[in-house]
Amino acid sequence: MRQRTTLVGLDGEEAWELIEDLSQRQIAGATSYDGLIAACARKGGAQRILTFNRAHFERLAGVGLEIVVPGSS
Repeated sequence: MRQRTTLVGLDGEEAWELIEDLSQRQIAGATSYDGLIAACARKGGAQRILTFNRAHFERLAGVGLEIVVPGSS
């Protein structure tokens, strides 16, 4: 799996920018973690997010990330 996987994280400046953005949009609590996932996915060049929680990611994914719920069409 290591050969096929790239770990992505935010640097300090990116993390502060995310915190400020989430704060301005009044996104807090557990949804903040979904924001972190979306930010890392964008940084890593992901084209889609697979989630069972479409509602959270619709608020967070932004342009360029397709939201896919496994098993739905």
